[in-house]
Amino acid sequence: MKNLLVLFILSFFASTASGQSLTEKDIMGTWQVVNVIDKGNAPSNAENMIAAYFDLQPDHSFHLRMNNKESQSKNNKSSKNLSWSFDETTQIINLTGDKFNIKVSKNGSKMNFELVETGIILEVLKPV
Repeated sequence: MKNLLVLFILSFFASTASGQSLTEKDIMGTWQVVNVIDKGNAPSNAENMIAAYFDLQPDHSFHLRMNNKESQSKNNKSSKNLSWSFDETTQIINLTGDKFNIKVSKNGSKMNFELVETGIILEVLKPV
């Protein structure tokens, strides 16, 4: 009986630790796309996201930087003057001035950004 109780307590703490919510402070900064996990319903857009950077600034300004020259010129125009807010209950980054939302999740030590409208899931990290 004691073993069952100990097992229950350990499993409770393990599930609580893995299900922790991220805060605005956790997501703030520059994030580099290192892998496309799911191309969603926009495979060509997903490929263009490799090595892109998401800048979530402390003043709540947002900028998307891409390495592909064609994509970069399009996104420099579209991500200008955008600001972001973070809903901690839904774990979604909302961009003002655009219908573009990013669902943030943490899987172990890896961080994922899901571009909600397209279903593209990106593995991201903060470059050193």
